[in-house]
Amino acid sequence: MNHSYLLVAPDNKISVSVLANGGSSALNGLVAQEILKVCLEEKGISVTEKSKNVPEIVTEIPEKYDAYAGSYIVASSTGEVIDRISFPDRKFMHVEEISPYNTTYADYALTSDGRFTELAYEVSDSGIDDIKLAVNPQSVSFTDAADGKVLLNGMKINSFPEIGSYEDKSYVGERMEENPVSEEVLSSWQAMNGAELCLTGDIYSSSLYDTANGYIILPKDYPGYVFVVHGLGTRLLKIVDERHLVAFQTIPSSRSRDLIDAEIVAVDNEMRIRLSNNSECIFAAELPVFDGSEKEISLSTGQAKWYRIGDTVANSEVQIAERPEKSAIYVYNKFGDVVYTSHVVGITDVVPMPEGGKILFLGETGGMVKIK
Repeated sequence: MNHSYLLVAPDNKISVSVLANGGSSALNGLVAQEILKVCLEEKGISVTEKSKNVPEIVTEIPEKYDAYAGSYIVASSTGEVIDRISFPDRKFMHVEEISPYNTTYADYALTSDGRFTELAYEVSDSGIDDIKLAVNPQSVSFTDAADGKVLLNGMKINSFPEIGSYEDKSYVGERMEENPVSEEVLSSWQAMNGAELCLTGDIYSSSLYDTANGYIILPKDYPGYVFVVHGLGTRLLKIVDERHLVAFQTIPSSRSRDLIDAEIVAVDNEMRIRLSNNSECIFAAELPVFDGSEKEISLSTGQAKWYRIGDTVANSEVQIAERPEKSAIYVYNKFGDVVYTSHVVGITDVVPMPEGGKILFLGETGGMVKIK
């Protein structure tokens, strides 16, 4: 969760490095930018923001753009999504953004700078004769890569009041190809569609347990692909066979930084999904029930002890009598949100039991949690 940023003005022999425990690289960059401005001003160099010209809308999209219609894997703030792109009547670009949970829509106009720029409203709502660009819009363009792939370029000015702004310009997407798989292979994954996952395999202090609930979702209209939702965000993976999923994108930017493959494995006769970052997910449907009769929970390094909260203790509380220093307890409600974690300073030993929720015990081998 550490971030860094290096900003260099080579002609002036100045470099600024900002390191942060937490935060984001983007905010580090803004800090570096302001420090660099001061350094340049000390050399008598005044720095001003470049004014941005507002591009004009092109009313007819050239035929060559028909070749770019199709589906793209795109990196979003919550992980990977599918953008289905079309050019209705060659008047504008229509984008259907497909996530594991819903589909949203946005329209873009071709502008005089050769990019497609986001519109303030969908054409279906405003009409083609009354389109206008959004305020501080995102814009995209297409690149034909040397290997025959088509890449999606994104550009947006990100502004932080009283801090500054920066232009984010990078590759954000890559066109997807069909991934034909046999009916037998597809059926095996369809049987898991909608299955809820619970993270295990990380140490008790891992921040991934803050978002430890995930899902397997098969996107409609895209056989051969699977959404895996987990603590690092949503990943769109390609089906290889009944047991293996692989990351397939080659976007040449940090958008491809955290690629993860997945494999179905059996551990002690229990089916799990093992991720290539060395963590694992167990299926929530197979969790034992916590009914209040459990008084001692044995801990194992790297093996989370998950329970579904049973009806007999739902909407009540249990009290922890003893817990090792190197351990943690989490409680999640029915939506997967954390409602209790022992990582909070001064947290009480009285643990809530929300109806439909889950409780998680973590620690090192040999440790034990005792419950009154």
